[in-house]
Amino acid sequence: MNVIFNICYNTYNVFYFSTLWNMTYIILLFFTTLIEIALFSKAKIIGYKLNLIDRPDNTRKLHKLPTPTLGGPVIFSLFLIIFFVLKFYEINIFDWSTLIALSLITSLGIIDDKFNINPNLKLLLISVILLLFFTQNQNLIVNELRFSSYSHVLNLNNFAIPFTILCCLLLINSLNMTDGKNGLCGSIQIIILSFLIFFILKNRHEIDLDIKTLNSDIILILFYISFLIIFLFFNFKGLVFLGDSGSYLGAFLIAYFILNTYQNSISFNVEQILLLLILPGIDMLRVFIERIINNKNPFIGDNNHFHHIIFLKTKSHILTTLIYCVLLLLINISTILFPNLTLNFLFIYIIIYFLLIRLIKNKMI
Repeated sequence: MNVIFNICYNTYNVFYFSTLWNMTYIILLFFTTLIEIALFSKAKIIGYKLNLIDRPDNTRKLHKLPTPTLGGPVIFSLFLIIFFVLKFYEINIFDWSTLIALSLITSLGIIDDKFNINPNLKLLLISVILLLFFTQNQNLIVNELRFSSYSHVLNLNNFAIPFTILCCLLLINSLNMTDGKNGLCGSIQIIILSFLIFFILKNRHEIDLDIKTLNSDIILILFYISFLIIFLFFNFKGLVFLGDSGSYLGAFLIAYFILNTYQNSISFNVEQILLLLILPGIDMLRVFIERIINNKNPFIGDNNHFHHIIFLKTKSHILTTLIYCVLLLLINISTILFPNLTLNFLFIYIIIYFLLIRLIKNKMI
């Protein structure tokens, strides 16, 4: 508990001192926020001009009006502005290879939003993008798995690159599958990113780094959380969607932050990563298995996800998002408060997940 208190106190110091010694980020955040608000305010006009419109089909897409899928393009444009402005001041928060990979995966999402790419081709293209990215960023490849439950370290050796790409693919697919109710995908990302900030600061505290300075990952995360908050304001009103481009962009960034944190941390372990992603992850696996059992393509969407099942009960986008996010928060807060019970919580929450689905489907709650 003392560690948690110290991290919380030092988190305050981080933002207080960083504001004093460098106003560049604050000014840049202010102007990019204004740009984001302006673009989303004109989302319908821009969406129709670019033909980035998600139209209801009364089967899987149940929203009432055609809605622009501009979340990805707008947020990516903001990151472009940040990259080049900070580059002008010789501040590098991420390198060219990361920007190129982010560009490619966002562009793929935009094309998918416009033309609905074949799922198998899409999977192949994302895999190629990830392979190219990791050949240029070998420091992010997971070569070993560290666990909190036991001291043994599992070396992946020749399976390191395939395993890392597979994990990223699973994350991209699982997060994309949460983009089915207004506010859900963006809110999930904010929760995951907020806990990642905690783990980054915890690691800096444990290795006695100067916690009053922000590293590049925290800067990027804070920018992204700010963009997501603005996006949610418009998304909850049904004025704009993230689209595949937005969910791909977000999943890639989260994968990047998780891998960077894992590689540079002495205490961030496999179980904590699993719990960060447990709800979207376990829901994706359940849906994949059920589709395969029913002789369906596992990559073709349906309305059988956890958030769809909750929505059957609540009939409200906001309440569905709230229930989902509270569950995700409780899972991760409990592991922070009781780190020695991480594996126990993992099994407990998996049981709770399946129990809730059964109870709701059988109309027992």
